[in-house]
Amino acid sequence: MIEYSTANGKTECIAFLLDFKNHTADLASERVKAEKKLERELNAAPDSVTALKQIWSYKKQDDGSLMITGYKGGRTEVIVPEKIGKDTVTVIGDHAFCPFAARIKPEVKEVRKAITSITLPNTVRSIGNAAFWDCESLISVNIPEGVDKIGENTFAECGKLENIIIPKSVRSIERRAFFQCDSLKFIEVPEGVEVIGVNAFLMCDSLITLVLPGSLKSIGNSIIGWGRKPVGFMGIVVPRGSFAEEYCKRHDLPYVYKEDKD
Repeated sequence: MIEYSTANGKTECIAFLLDFKNHTADLASERVKAEKKLERELNAAPDSVTALKQIWSYKKQDDGSLMITGYKGGRTEVIVPEKIGKDTVTVIGDHAFCPFAARIKPEVKEVRKAITSITLPNTVRSIGNAAFWDCESLISVNIPEGVDKIGENTFAECGKLENIIIPKSVRSIERRAFFQCDSLKFIEVPEGVEVIGVNAFLMCDSLITLVLPGSLKSIGNSIIGWGRKPVGFMGIVVPRGSFAEEYCKRHDLPYVYKEDKD
C-alpha cells in the first residue's frame, strides 16, 4: 500500500501508513519487553532480589546495611531475610509490619492483621517504634540478641502474643512497648535493662508474673495498670534492695524477692 500511494502521489496516505507501521513496531517491541520481564519474575529464585522486592520495601543505610521499611507479601508466617542481594538486613523500621502504617494498600493491611508469626534474622540490631503495633493475630516473634532497645509501641495491641524472650543485649524498654498484650502471662526483663517506660506493660490482663532486674535505674508510672493489677496477677519478682523493690513499695505493688524464688 505504501508503494501504491507513492506511485500515485498520495502523500497523506503515505504519512498515515508510515505512522501506522512505526506504531505497530513499537507495540511489538513493548510486548516483547513485557514478556521478558514476566519471564524473569516467574523464573526468579524465591530469595532473588527480583522476588524479594515484591515482598519487602527497604532502603540502604549509610553503613551499607538495609532497613526493612515495610512488609507487602501475602504470607502470614513471615521470615525476614538476612540479606537482600549482597546487603545485610540490620534494622526493622518504624511501622514495618503495622496494619495502620501510612500509604499501604487495603490488601496489605489485611495480610498484616492476619500475620501469626515473624522470624527475624540474627543480623537485626534495631527494631523501630510501633514495628508490630496492632498485629492482632501475631502469636510469636523473636527479638535477636544484639537489639539494645524495644521502642515505643513496638508490640502494642498484639493481643495474641503468647510469649516473648527479651535478650540480654536490651538496655531500655520504651513507653507502651507491650501495651495491651492480653495473652502474655510471664515476662522476664533481663539483667542489663536500665529503663522501663511509662505504661510498658499496661493492660496485659493475663499477666501473672513480671520479673525485674537489679540493673534498673528508671521505671515509668503505671507499668502494669492504672491503679489496678491484672486479674490473676501474682506479683513482681525483684532483687532484694534494688531500685525495682523501691518502685514496688512506692506504688503499692505486690512483690517477692528473686532470691526467695530461686
